[in-house]
Amino acid sequence: MAYVSGYRQYLRIDGNAVGIVTGGGARNVSELIDARGIGNHFSQNMREAGLKPEGNCTVMVQQKRLLEEATRNANGTLNEFDITYGDADQDGFVHQNCKLNSLRLSFRGGEPLMADVNWRGLWFEAGGVSTHTPPADGVLMFYEGAIAGLAGAPEFFGGEITINNNVDWLFVIDSALSDKKRRPKYLVEGQAVATASFRLLEYYATDISTDAIANIAAITVTFTGDNTVVATLTNCKPEIKETPFTPQAPAEHTLSVRAMSFTIA
Repeated sequence: MAYVSGYRQYLRIDGNAVGIVTGGGARNVSELIDARGIGNHFSQNMREAGLKPEGNCTVMVQQKRLLEEATRNANGTLNEFDITYGDADQDGFVHQNCKLNSLRLSFRGGEPLMADVNWRGLWFEAGGVSTHTPPADGVLMFYEGAIAGLAGAPEFFGGEITINNNVDWLFVIDSALSDKKRRPKYLVEGQAVATASFRLLEYYATDISTDAIANIAAITVTFTGDNTVVATLTNCKPEIKETPFTPQAPAEHTLSVRAMSFTIA
């Protein structure tokens, strides 16, 4: 039996290569119910419970296709997509009817724009094998980025934006699921939470001890190269300010904010 090499792996969303993937993995979880009761210190029975497919990946961002899955439609729901992954020589698998649970965009001087995503699906099964062919578009780099919206136009070491859609599996009693009775029937979106942290060259002057902290109307992070990615956080309030102690190195002052809403376009 041959080993699986990363050179031959692939990861696709609705048939298209996710991008330049630098890490992550897929998980298929078969939960077990451990029945324990009086009369014994060992398990007395064990039964199969729910099936939970999920995965995550880290990509160098070339375009916004994957990132846009973190945004909701007018009904407040996320789009569904299929994830296919595996090894071009041996095995292929499918996570079906997935939704994007979380997204973290990270950017830093001297480095490319990176994205960490986590998806959750309704079902998994074997699929046909494929190859990984990322787009030819250039990776978006730090010098193609701009950050606007903070008072005083500070200079940035970098930062990150985190979107959490709090997607969870919903299991129902439904014999119509036939041979897939253990799988969840729905993926349910929870509250969308958007936060960001920015690492600054100077201390950010806003006083967060006041009883009424002024809103920051919008903070926009834009990267423009072969393609454009724009992440906008709306109605933000500062939440945490940090000053590190860094002997013989520039201090990266951190400002963390929470937003009431966001868009990615």
